[in-house]
Amino acid sequence: MQDKPYVMLAYVLIGFVLAALPALQGSRSAGLSQREVALRRGNDRGLWSLASAVWLLLILLLTLYTRVVTPSTALGIAAISLLLAYRGGRIAFNTLLPGFFALCVAMLLPWWRRPDEAGINISLSELLASGLCVLIVVQTLMYARSDTLHRGMAVFLMGYAVPAAVFSFSAGILQADSSLLTLWHHWGAYIGPAELMLAGAKLFHDIPLQYGFGPTSLLAASCRNDCWSAMYVITGITTLLWTLAIAAMALLVSSPRAIARVIVLALCLTACFFWTAYPPATASPLVTPSVAGLRFLPATLLALYLCLTSNIERSRGRLVVGHLLWAVGALWSPESAFYVTLVWWPYYLFVRRASGSFGVRLGAAIRNALVLAIIAVALATLFYSALRLIYGEGPTLYGYLAYAINPPGPLPIDPHGNVWYFVVAIAIAAATLALSWKAVGDTMSFRRGLVLLLLAYGSFTYFLGRSHENNILNILPLLLLALLYVVQAAKQVNLAHMAAILGASLLAWTPLFGWNDWQSNLGKGRLFDFGPSALLPAVTFSNPQTQDKLRARLAGATVGDPADAGRAIQTIKAESGDAITVLDSAMNMNGVSPPSAWSAIHGPANFGFIPSERRREFLAALAKTLRRSGWLVMDKRYPEREQWLADYDSAYRRDKALDFGSYIAIHYVPKTAP
Repeated sequence: MQDKPYVMLAYVLIGFVLAALPALQGSRSAGLSQREVALRRGNDRGLWSLASAVWLLLILLLTLYTRVVTPSTALGIAAISLLLAYRGGRIAFNTLLPGFFALCVAMLLPWWRRPDEAGINISLSELLASGLCVLIVVQTLMYARSDTLHRGMAVFLMGYAVPAAVFSFSAGILQADSSLLTLWHHWGAYIGPAELMLAGAKLFHDIPLQYGFGPTSLLAASCRNDCWSAMYVITGITTLLWTLAIAAMALLVSSPRAIARVIVLALCLTACFFWTAYPPATASPLVTPSVAGLRFLPATLLALYLCLTSNIERSRGRLVVGHLLWAVGALWSPESAFYVTLVWWPYYLFVRRASGSFGVRLGAAIRNALVLAIIAVALATLFYSALRLIYGEGPTLYGYLAYAINPPGPLPIDPHGNVWYFVVAIAIAAATLALSWKAVGDTMSFRRGLVLLLLAYGSFTYFLGRSHENNILNILPLLLLALLYVVQAAKQVNLAHMAAILGASLLAWTPLFGWNDWQSNLGKGRLFDFGPSALLPAVTFSNPQTQDKLRARLAGATVGDPADAGRAIQTIKAESGDAITVLDSAMNMNGVSPPSAWSAIHGPANFGFIPSERRREFLAALAKTLRRSGWLVMDKRYPEREQWLADYDSAYRRDKALDFGSYIAIHYVPKTAP
């Protein structure tokens, strides 16, 4: 983990440069001469140049460092590179090596095919099939990139909305064993705090909110008697809105030719619904809601608004809408606050910049930054005051930042992994913006590119939090937007060529996914199964079928028998009306209707990485607020069992204990407040 501080420092410094430089530019830069433009486009007749030597060095460094390319795959990549460089009856040699480099970078994406990090595990037929797909997509996008008029977008967007809606709400995939058990854990992290909010918990004081105020309050307002069904509806709606916003921006920055639009929308569909859905065992964003709209929707809607709104600085009303969208995103969650701030603040400073000397421009940037700071302070004050007025006590700093301070499951960054896909995508997007500014200055195309670069760059914090290679795949929809901008806007053809290859790889690698659950889902005709009716019975420990699924998943692990947990729940329900919390090895939350909660650890998944002393603070605070007794049903082999029991004992006293084989049930009563 020692690498994280250095990476975060570099990330902050680069982000500061990306955010500050546009605001300090003049009203317009001088355009390039025709000779300079020709030089930047490159001379594709030459066999060798200094640029070729640089690209060769980059290829050697990448392949030797990451070890992604084996001798056999190198030959296949070389053949694909030659085909990609073939244009107008000859080889464009200046694109050959950049294309080879981009293909090597793209091979880093399917991390599950690199079990020993000694090269990608791929057959020659798979490589050639992916190469054919890349060839078709790249040639189409590059051929169509000269067109710039955008008409008929609405028709294509409506066509895209149909499959997007199906994938956003299709519930058949949720019945697969692996999908259901993954969903159970991840949904509990949302539903637990929402049910506690309904019970009267003081947000950010009695309990932290792992996914923020927006998702929690939205879910609590929709729950009624069944938060699991409400979660299905909210996840489906936010995912659909998010992917439609992604598709709309993709169309805005791409060619209007019909075939190009079809390919662009296919890339969006693949990125939003399959790359985000854990490709080794592909399911759906419904299963892990935090990879889609519930995390990224506010920032994506803000970016869409900025991409659609021209001359925003000339209308006070348009600026006010931008501030309001920022405010919604800032209140949504701490992560969302970072995303929308990194998009809106630099963009606001850029469109409100001044002309003149550097001192004049710096002074204007400082004044505009003060305006943004005042708005931020006012919003924070209003939010704090509202919570204090409602609850009688304001939120604590740790209660608000708990999951930023203690992120769930942090891992070290793999320096040989697909993080380099992100680095290269951001680098070519930033280079395209810099060249575009020098060539044409402030245009709507440049502004869109700036928004998409900031949006993609901001999303990297999602990877930094945990740093599993799969987390890079979760932000691919936002990276795709930046790449599509480069394909269409780059003045340097090699940048467009590389971006097209990196984008095309999102379609090309899909045959490597684990499609077993989808094949079963389609084979049983469940694609058009909609609705959450089967969910609530399935996410309970007393369901025999769920018990069998848990046994199969945890076979060989030193854990208790889920049937014992189910027996404990049934026995307690027959004798007591108090709420029940289950602590099992997977940290699943027992589904009940109507919601019933008694302690801060109502959704166990939220507290696995919270330090013991902080857990005790939250347990004591909520015990004082709710003053409710309840049952804890705990696996006797639960990790750090005695520590967790001691945490409960600090705020509650044990009233009764029952033994159920591999599980124990303890009845807790809140201690008298001092």
